[in-house]
Amino acid sequence: MANFELPQVAINFFDNSACGADPKGEACRRAQSQASLAISVSSGVASLVCLLCGPSFGVLSDAWGRRFYTVGSVAIALVAMLALLAHVFGLVSLCPLGRRILG
Repeated sequence: MANFELPQVAINFFDNSACGADPKGEACRRAQSQASLAISVSSGVASLVCLLCGPSFGVLSDAWGRRFYTVGSVAIALVAMLALLAHVFGLVSLCPLGRRILG
């Protein structure tokens, strides 16, 4: 059976208590709601960017070759994974401004 719960990292971003004291409490539900909104907005923006940029990148990759874009996309994905890893280990906050915008 699939688990459709939000990642705990996303919930912890909005509620540092990790909903440990009262998982059904108002603060935890508010953090889950904000995390769900942030993930939904992020996914929507990513889909829109792909929709708008996809045809342009297709034409450019035909002109310059696909290897350049493949290496670039892997490098960008690596930077994103390293940023998430740094956030999980408490080295940096991913988006201090995000808390002000969404919360």
